[in-house]
Amino acid sequence: MSTSNIFSFFKFKNFFLLLSLLSFLFVSPLSAAEEAGSKVVLVLDASGSMWQKIGKKTKIEIAREVIGGIIKDWDPNAYLGLTAYGHRKKGDCKDIESLISVSKVNPGAFMKTINAINPKGKTPLTQAVLVAAKELKYSEEKATVILISDGKETCNADPCAVGNDLEKAGVDFTAHVVGFDVSDKIGMTQLQCLAKNTGGQFFAAKDASELKKALDIVVKKTAKGPNVKLTAIPKEGAKPFSEDVYWTVYPVGDDGKPAKKYVDSGFGDPKHFTLPAGRYLADVRVGKGKAKTEFEVTSDETTEKTVVVGVGYAQLTAIPKEGAEPFSEDVYWTVYPVGDDGKPAKKYVDSGFGDPKHFTLPAGRYLADVRVGKGKAKTELEVTSDETTEKTVVIGVGYAQLIAIPKEGAKPFSEDVYWTVYPVGDDGKPAKKYVDSGFGDPKHFTLPAGRYLADVRVGKGSSKTDFEVKAGETTKVVVVVKQP
Repeated sequence: MSTSNIFSFFKFKNFFLLLSLLSFLFVSPLSAAEEAGSKVVLVLDASGSMWQKIGKKTKIEIAREVIGGIIKDWDPNAYLGLTAYGHRKKGDCKDIESLISVSKVNPGAFMKTINAINPKGKTPLTQAVLVAAKELKYSEEKATVILISDGKETCNADPCAVGNDLEKAGVDFTAHVVGFDVSDKIGMTQLQCLAKNTGGQFFAAKDASELKKALDIVVKKTAKGPNVKLTAIPKEGAKPFSEDVYWTVYPVGDDGKPAKKYVDSGFGDPKHFTLPAGRYLADVRVGKGKAKTEFEVTSDETTEKTVVVGVGYAQLTAIPKEGAEPFSEDVYWTVYPVGDDGKPAKKYVDSGFGDPKHFTLPAGRYLADVRVGKGKAKTELEVTSDETTEKTVVIGVGYAQLIAIPKEGAKPFSEDVYWTVYPVGDDGKPAKKYVDSGFGDPKHFTLPAGRYLADVRVGKGSSKTDFEVKAGETTKVVVVVKQP
């Protein structure tokens, strides 16, 4: 294999390894989180004013009791985190802490943390919401914050403006706000604006009963399980796919056009989503097959939609000769769609290493180009929806193991040995253009069956030798290269 071909080979392999790694790092964690349901952070006001009493109990005591009731019945599929502010220092606008990271809820541990909060400081509610939004990766994923606050922002920030920024930058960011016994008009206006600008709801709660009612409504909106079930099938009446199916969901506007920015995405078949009421377009991809469908989500019902993605499967196997086993070395396939005119397209539809190699393709005709070392072959095939087409291709290649030694009975050279291999024609003459080359001692080549001339150079010494390669067999050639 030539130096340039070696680089090309590793370039291909590294490219596919990189795709697999990126898929693992960026797609898998996201799909797992989405499948679990909604992700929410509860931001709790722990400023000094939470010690004020409503009746016989302080606000913080009431909040603990109400939150305890909510947590006890929390949907196990909904992820929840806890952020508090003003609970460690007096007069510190940076006193914001993520106490529980976003995860499945352990009610006992959650309430132990809530009960340990000791209100002390100021009200940096705006920055606290920002901290929670960043923890939820709001610019990449759907994110919801529930804020409970008993007063206005006291750290020179603008909740209204920040709410607007979060809504613009977020994939689907929402802040539901509960104003708990807020007497200050400015504070009330700020909290209302934060909710409005993020598409959330604002609730004014004067006591424990109203706080519970407000949180019950918010929880139903945010912590409920998925309300959309999307299923992909290869043809009518078939079962869902067992392989990876990737969905991307776009909201559809009043003009009937889908937004450019998706609202949710992930792997699964069926795939479950939690979406606000409205119209949507789902883009689904299975292998190289794809389809689209529109659906509508209502407030109280589960929406189910089944989409046909007309793909089938190709299992392609390469062998060196009839009756032989598949190759153990790298085999590279390139698949081109074939048009109605019987001609393959110039642009391939899929490619990759493997023997056998599996492809998921839209139903239709294809041409597969396969390469093993310096051998290559082509074959046509037809793919039918929900069926597997098996195709075996003979690539008549064999193997040459070339060894250079300084004299009879000696070991191979330890220094660089460079080989150039030329095909030999029926006239017994080597071609002017070499078929492969490279360093090594021994050096292995995978070549189409036939006759060859090997030119070997070690330092200032050189030698030539003829040899023959047979399909599926290894030819061992030893060459003496004397140094001048």
